[in-house]
Amino acid sequence: RALRDAGSATPVIFLAIEGDPVKAGLVSDLRRPDGNNTGVYVPQEAMVAKRLEILREVLPLRRLLIFADQLDKHLLQTARSSAELTGVRLTITEFLRPPYDYKGAFTRARKADVQGFMGLSSGRFSTDRDVIATLLMDHRLPSIGFTVGQAEAGFLLSFSPNHAKAARRTA
Repeated sequence: RALRDAGSATPVIFLAIEGDPVKAGLVSDLRRPDGNNTGVYVPQEAMVAKRLEILREVLPLRRLLIFADQLDKHLLQTARSSAELTGVRLTITEFLRPPYDYKGAFTRARKADVQGFMGLSSGRFSTDRDVIATLLMDHRLPSIGFTVGQAEAGFLLSFSPNHAKAARRTA
């Protein structure tokens, strides 16, 4: 944005994983980016809906625990809409600031009789994947993650683009 605003002719190539470049004002159109900006956008809203659909296909769950924080709470409306379409009731835990009380959140969720888990795409949930995976196993909750690392840590499955490959292709 700074290069564009300064009138620079330097090409700017972005990899937008967490934010819509049109909504952020980086470009006016994704198909035909204007000025010297171009790049790749991974729409997380579509990924949230697809993750819920996949988990629902794998398991006949009716109640799902979702974690959200300040970085990904904009995805909650998509999760709510998708859940409504698939007949899943959500138990949402929004974390306001670290450290996150995952243990307490899982204990409260168990009392709400949740049957599965899906974290939204906050980097914090990716960083804390081992702690979350351990709690998922302790509470015997099937889950879907948004990174391969989460599945490797113990989540039942994950669905995401290959961010390293997207970065290489962007470059």
